[in-house]
Amino acid sequence: METTAIPFHPIGGYSIKDAGALLGGICRASVYNAVNRGDLELVKVGGRSIITAKSIQELVQRGQREAA
Repeated sequence: METTAIPFHPIGGYSIKDAGALLGGICRASVYNAVNRGDLELVKVGGRSIITAKSIQELVQRGQREAA
């Protein structure tokens, strides 16, 4: 299966779909579950839900520390 790289931007955020792709291809429901647990930060911009890049980066870093 071919994967497409999504560029990481240190400032800003990602759609629910793109956030899931950055987190290993998790589904929308899993992204929303992470938001509800407080693992990811969701902000509303107009009518869109955006997951902050900072919260994605922090979640990945926590996962790396726990795996070490």
